Amino acid sequence: KNGEMPSVDKAYEKLLSIGDDRQVEINSSNLQAVMDKKDLYSIVTSSSMQPAEVHRLYVSRSSSETQYRLIKTQLGYGTMRVQYTAGVRARFTVGFIASILRYEIETAAANVERNTNQIVRELELIEAQKLNGAYAYTHTENARVKAFFASMSINAQTLIDESVKYENDRQAGRMPMPR
Repeated sequence: KNGEMPSVDKAYEKLLSIGDDRQVEINSSNLQAVMDKKDLYSIVTSSSMQPAEVHRLYVSRSSSETQYRLIKTQLGYGTMRVQYTAGVRARFTVGFIASILRYEIETAAANVERNTNQIVRELELIEAQKLNGAYAYTHTENARVKAFFASMSINAQTLIDESVKYENDRQAGRMPMPR
């Protein structure tokens, strides 16, 4: 540009340099180190997409791979020991539903800056006490648990109260109404 020496933006100085002959030189070892840390990567697509859309789709791939791994390990689908077709179908149906529920929990947990296991541990602290043959619950859930339920459009207090009522009806022999 008007005889001036070209320069490299500060963000890329470790990766690129300009020689005396004004040729761009790539520092391959630094570039590979950055790529290995996943600070820099490239994705090629045959579809016409904006970079943000390509990135969003690529990142969601990781979530689906995680879900698949969970199905195989935590739900025991690495090996199938059921001998009849209906049993295999039932197992896969349950696994499919479980993976959907886990994904929904994972998404809602991210809204309160927790991972799935952390929020499940917090939810396990919610318990009803059995007093004089009936369950009772005093609302001791924390703000994060309330925010977790709210992110799924669920009122935590109503959900817990209805669950306690359902269990009390069931224990008393009354026909509980599904809610």
